[in-house]
Amino acid sequence: MLTIENLCFKRDRQVIFHQFNLQLMDHQVTCFLGSSGIGKTTLLKLIAGLLEPMEGQLPRSSESLGYVFQEHRLKPNLTVFDNIAWVMKPAIHKERINQLLKIAGLTHAKNYYPHELSGGMKQRASILRALVNKPDLILMDEPFQALDSQLKKEMLQFIQTLWSECKPTILLVTHDLEEAVFLGHRIIVLGNTPAQIIGDFTRDSYHTFTHDIHLKIEKLLEKEMEDFRGNTELASSDCL
Repeated sequence: MLTIENLCFKRDRQVIFHQFNLQLMDHQVTCFLGSSGIGKTTLLKLIAGLLEPMEGQLPRSSESLGYVFQEHRLKPNLTVFDNIAWVMKPAIHKERINQLLKIAGLTHAKNYYPHELSGGMKQRASILRALVNKPDLILMDEPFQALDSQLKKEMLQFIQTLWSECKPTILLVTHDLEEAVFLGHRIIVLGNTPAQIIGDFTRDSYHTFTHDIHLKIEKLLEKEMEDFRGNTELASSDCL
């Protein structure tokens, strides 16, 4: 279990988290929803150690970690294959790269450089790079936003298949409720300032999110967005 206790983090003058607590089950896909700027990406970066908290306890382990950023972050001087191989551990055979490329529909582009790829192809390569070492923990920050609807469906199915085979712990930040419902075992909605958990939903005994839960999350997101806009406008007027 991943445990976050009394997390406090401030960016400039804005308090993002104050005494924030959360427990996350291993071997599940947990999805985070909420308005832009609420702290979802910040939370992933804190867990990854890319940011340091002011106070509180965060999971720090020797487990392998994969991180898929919003932008692809591919090295421009390396091919798709070599971008993935660049992070690969010695114990992992290179044939795994070919297997992943086939699943992601990138076999034909394995020798392409990033400037030769479409935005969706770049992001798929980025996802594969995060998965190649079979990490125990995968952090995904809106990884499907650059993909068209068909490719998004295929990559969602790919991630679901990956989880079924290896059952890594996945933390996924998204603005898309359908992505969260498709992949998530648990959906957490963040709101307020500092960020708090204003909604926490898990799949039912039939391993699905009911229609009622779907509607509850939609209404919660609508209200949270209105409240967040109001707080942002109030904070801006205070600065004038």
